[in-house]
Amino acid sequence: MQDFVRGRIFEPLGMSGVKLTSSEAQQAADHASPHMKAEGGKVEITTWYQDDKQIRPAGSIKAGVRDLSQWCGCSSRMERLTASDGSRGRI
Repeated sequence: MQDFVRGRIFEPLGMSGVKLTSSEAQQAADHASPHMKAEGGKVEITTWYQDDKQIRPAGSIKAGVRDLSQWCGCSSRMERLTASDGSRGRI
């Protein structure tokens, strides 16, 4: 499934930094870490949710601003291609 998503969605859009598992994301040199409020309101780094062996709908995609901008550009082009009857044209 991951290879399909990469090959059919992310690669054609140039979304080269997208990660699909927490282990993969943590290996990236510029990854962010999850945070949470602890007792007393102090914000602390927390552990990653281990999602390496799960298929999760629409979630678990870890992407930075550059990759998300590619997705947004594609989404806006799709919006413009939607006809009044709801059918879509080709990009």
